[in-house]
Amino acid sequence: MSSNTELTIKMNIEIKKLQDMKKVIQILVLLIVVLVPVILTAQPHPYDPSIGGGTGGNPAGGGAPIGGGLLILLSLAIGYGTKKIYDARKKVLD
Repeated sequence: MSSNTELTIKMNIEIKKLQDMKKVIQILVLLIVVLVPVILTAQPHPYDPSIGGGTGGNPAGGGAPIGGGLLILLSLAIGYGTKKIYDARKKVLD
């Protein structure tokens, strides 16, 4: 009978440790969610030379065109979605 009570006590201690660890993880996640955006937005704009950014007046990315790549990306996305719908319907009918 004493072994059952000892086992129960050990289990309760382990449960308490897990609950404490869960609280620590929640606090760390909260700190990361709050602090990461603040740190990332603290960087100077790459095109603003007055605050230590780039030296030119070009926009970030150098004004590279995205038209062709965007068209390819959209066509691949439509093809992928069409295949997923086709496979889902085929699976339902089988």
